[in-house]
Amino acid sequence: MKRMNYQELLAQHPAIFCHLNNLGIIKVEGPDAKQFLQGQLTCDLNSLTPENPIIGGLYCNIQGRIISAFGLFFDGKDYLLLMPTDIVPLTLVRLKKYSMFSKVTLTDATPLFHITGLIGLQCEAFIKKLPSDVTIIKIPSEPIRYLLIHSADKTEIILSESVEAPEELWRYCDIQSGVANIHPETQEKFLPHELNYQNLGFISFNKGCYLGQEIIARMHYKGKLKYHLKKVIFETEKSLKPGTSIFDTEDPSREIGTVVDALPISSNQTLALVILHEQALDKTRVHIGEELPIQMRTSLDLPK
Repeated sequence: MKRMNYQELLAQHPAIFCHLNNLGIIKVEGPDAKQFLQGQLTCDLNSLTPENPIIGGLYCNIQGRIISAFGLFFDGKDYLLLMPTDIVPLTLVRLKKYSMFSKVTLTDATPLFHITGLIGLQCEAFIKKLPSDVTIIKIPSEPIRYLLIHSADKTEIILSESVEAPEELWRYCDIQSGVANIHPETQEKFLPHELNYQNLGFISFNKGCYLGQEIIARMHYKGKLKYHLKKVIFETEKSLKPGTSIFDTEDPSREIGTVVDALPISSNQTLALVILHEQALDKTRVHIGEELPIQMRTSLDLPK
């Protein structure tokens, strides 16, 4: 089956939209909403401003391992956490567990919104034509990207002047930008530093206590990181899923890393974010499952 050439698609069209049906929203409302979230999340809600309307954040367990990664914004009344739909349920359950003594209500608000991704050089001119009740969020990445959050009946207005692409294009841009999305297979598996979130602005080291803060701060100031995030290309026809283990070719029983996210980009190549053990960072051939050793190119840069 022929794979979509994502880079060619981006080069050919100055404005592309994707229906992001894979994204969901948790709504947090009530008089204690800000105080409650401030004590649960890695990000500092005080950094939300009209000039900075969205911040990245993490929700971790008490061991400092990531339950969810999200974009957080304030709509003037409530706080909204934007994340993949398949990690909303566990995130909601865990947040509710700690909310019983706060005046706060948490709900899965996904059905109330339609989320569209807009990509391309002409995005900024295009969004000026959008209705005032469409929430517009600029994503700090290359290429230029915006999230549009709106009611379903605004869809036709928004999409009338751009080219449609599958939501895999948005995932491709995330991986290229080094944004390691969390999936059900990887919830509570990784530490924030293993996924480079400290360099993406998802963690405040000045805000005070939150769930998992002691472990995360210790790693940041005193710890030695054993696993590191890498952007790689695997030479394989096999479909790779998040959470898949990576093994050493010299000792196939030795696990040296994990697939964080992956997307096929040709019939025999997969672009992926992986974590690799510090002693395996220079590996060019690895075992994945029972497949024969495959080529792995790791000379791709990530944000620092």
